[in-house]
Amino acid sequence: MTFTPEDKRVVLSPAIRRDHALTALLAPYEHRKLNLPGQFVPEATALAYHNQHIFQA
Repeated sequence: MTFTPEDKRVVLSPAIRRDHALTALLAPYEHRKLNLPGQFVPEATALAYHNQHIFQA
């Protein structure tokens, strides 16, 4: 699972989709925006790095 760097929306990985229990729990949140805290907001560059180098789509 990751978040889009631009608008911080939930993206589920294919690995989650293969697990029916995880899909049932997380699918309702797919494409929803992350509620950001007042401080320590995730940086778009960090999310972009995660999506390119760590997230397994």
